[in-house]
Amino acid sequence: MNKKEMLGAGFQLTRGRHGEDPFYSSAKARRANQRIDQLRRAQSDVSNGRSADSKESVVGSISRECENESASQKLVPELVSETSPSSSSNLERFLESVTPSVPAQYLSKTSLRERKADEDKRVPYFVLGDIWESFAEWSAYGTGVPLVLTNKDRVSDLAARFPELKTLRSCDLLPSSWFSVAWYPIYKIPTGPTLKDLDACFLTYHSLHTPFGGPGSAQPMSLVEPKESEEMSLPVFGLASYKFRGSVWTETGGSENQLVNSLFQAADKWLRSCHEAEMAESKVVVPESVLKKRKREEEWALEKKQNAEAAKKKNAENRKLIFKRAEQYSKEYADKEKELISLKREAKLKGGFYVDPEAKLLFIIRIRGINAIDPKTKKILQLLRLRQIFNGVFLKVNKATMNMLRRVEPYVTYGFPNLKSVKELIYKRGYGKLNHQRIALTDNSIVEQALGKHGIICTEDLIHEILTVGPHFKEANNFLWPFQLKAPLGGLKKKRNHYVEGGDAGNRENFINELIRRMN
Repeated sequence: MNKKEMLGAGFQLTRGRHGEDPFYSSAKARRANQRIDQLRRAQSDVSNGRSADSKESVVGSISRECENESASQKLVPELVSETSPSSSSNLERFLESVTPSVPAQYLSKTSLRERKADEDKRVPYFVLGDIWESFAEWSAYGTGVPLVLTNKDRVSDLAARFPELKTLRSCDLLPSSWFSVAWYPIYKIPTGPTLKDLDACFLTYHSLHTPFGGPGSAQPMSLVEPKESEEMSLPVFGLASYKFRGSVWTETGGSENQLVNSLFQAADKWLRSCHEAEMAESKVVVPESVLKKRKREEEWALEKKQNAEAAKKKNAENRKLIFKRAEQYSKEYADKEKELISLKREAKLKGGFYVDPEAKLLFIIRIRGINAIDPKTKKILQLLRLRQIFNGVFLKVNKATMNMLRRVEPYVTYGFPNLKSVKELIYKRGYGKLNHQRIALTDNSIVEQALGKHGIICTEDLIHEILTVGPHFKEANNFLWPFQLKAPLGGLKKKRNHYVEGGDAGNRENFINELIRRMN
């Protein structure tokens, strides 16, 4: 709430009290200020040598005159206190004036057995609706200025929209309930440079809670009608100010300065405690397991992000290397083909024949099942990883492998694959063995992850290593899962007979490439 107050010439800060006219007359205020000046002059004369009796007489007569005129007019708020103006500082009079008084009501504790009200244990409380009336706002020109919130809602309108606000009792509120009032001057009469100290603005803090009973006083309540003269005040427990000048508000210093400092510290401590309480309430207690899970997920997310960034950077570097190697392999294959053609032409010109070097690579395909198979043959087929019909594998040519093939020759067919056959098999039906799983070769990263330590980082490297039977042929061939081919287009002729006898089994040398085309 904002409170607009007028600062009089006597440095007394007043407010409209409950039950008085909320309008203000500047002419009446000037007459009242003149009487205040007379009262001060009388006080000064008394301090210069007059007797205590004459002092009380003058002060009493002037005070009664002011009170009579105020009572007859009933338009000007009470400006003269019962005590002498010099008995308290302006700050004390300000705190006394801004302390609201509200009608007190009582709830008595009733015994469960006797159902009898005990008047000695009455607990006072007030209704929030009375606070609105205790802060009647008025301007210097006698025109009522209603309080406005958010430029459209008046306090009365707000109370009408939410009637339960007016009926709330202070004893039902939490101990931390509070309200504050802003006090600031809007006019200075008379005006002048000597009154610049009256620009001070204040923010007073009041409590909305009245304690009720003890921890074990949960008993039925009965309403006790209050007396008309009984009121309860809501004193200031904290103070904040702007443009505060001690020369005007704390004339005597000492105790007044201590009072100001204590009020400032109380307001600061109260606001800090309220903020800490709100922060504590806003914090939700999270189980330790959830916190550990969050931390673990954050670490995983960070690690995943870092790995993705590292992989992206590495892929960018590998892409250039892969392109360069593919170009190098293509040139190597072309040069080898040209060399073979030139050697054959040279031999033909000399009237001879060029004999191709012995092949280093074999491709074996199983063409028969397990019916009527002896244990030794079955074991050899298992060693060759040919466990199903139409399975195919690459194999290095040596004496041991050729002896094994002779023993299982009725169940397999094999030959020497060329570059085209190797590429088509790996690109179309290639699967890799990674972490004991069969994974399709859809990305170079799969090859790099399994064979990167051997310098094989892409599919072209794998094809080159298999075709040329390089130094890491064993690792590369073991990485490749056995090829699962389809039944040959057109079928097999006589798989029980050897290839040289018009059948399908046994060695067919370079003609294996034609069978691979039909089965791939």
